[in-house]
Amino acid sequence: MDTREVQAALVALGCSLVVDGKPGQVTKAAIQAFQVSHGLHVDGIVGSQTIAALTAVVSGKPQGLSVFDRAKLFAYLRSGNAPMFGSSLSSGQVRGIEGILDGFAKTGDGRD
Repeated sequence: MDTREVQAALVALGCSLVVDGKPGQVTKAAIQAFQVSHGLHVDGIVGSQTIAALTAVVSGKPQGLSVFDRAKLFAYLRSGNAPMFGSSLSSGQVRGIEGILDGFAKTGDGRD
């Protein structure tokens, strides 16, 4: 799976990316968020496990966590590895992310 295919898969899953085949910080952050949400090792590298999970999710055969682990997501977002947040989240950011996750839980298609 090349960079363009990874970007296209992430866009199909709702990520806001430019599919240009060029790896960058936004692509890496999207890969890391995907890895967090699917219980994978978070390194921003698209290895065999990440490819298998991306392929499964895009094909409609999701793998990963049966229950979304919000604590793990927030720990990652506060770790300093998520470039869009730095190493902390404001209470407004937490409420916003919780609202998005609650919305997905109510209206999502059951995928992690």
